[in-house]
Amino acid sequence: MVPPGSPDDAGEEVTSLRARLGITVADAGVLSERAALTALIRGGHAGVL
Repeated sequence: MVPPGSPDDAGEEVTSLRARLGITVADAGVLSERAALTALIRGGHAGVL
């Protein structure tokens, strides 16, 4: 999750994590709102979180 106002290097951190997780993890994009993250967790679709 990279909400508005995140540090400038937050995107680089996301890129680094994606590289470490490899292709076995589906890329569903980057969330920017807490409500979207909460919905994924409540729906049981949190993956590697």
